[in-house]
Amino acid sequence: QEIMQIFCQDTRLNISSVYLRPGYSFGGSCLPKDLRALMYRAKEKDVDMPVMSSILPSNNRHTQRGIQIVERLGRGRKIGDARLEL
Repeated sequence: QEIMQIFCQDTRLNISSVYLRPGYSFGGSCLPKDLRALMYRAKEKDVDMPVMSSILPSNNRHTQRGIQIVERLGRGRKIGDARLEL
């Protein structure tokens, strides 16, 4: 925890400590695209990258788990002024 606090104090390279803390799956197109490109290059060079190759499957599992939780809570459930839909 102490090391994490030190990393989170860096405001020059790290614009927000949120990015360094574990949480829900990532979204968007850039990170998956860049990760796939990196894995492609590694494969071209015959470099095994087991940790990197586990990131997208892990992220997908996190997303699916989130969907299951939402479905279990009930579709169309009102949260504040918004309605939850899938």
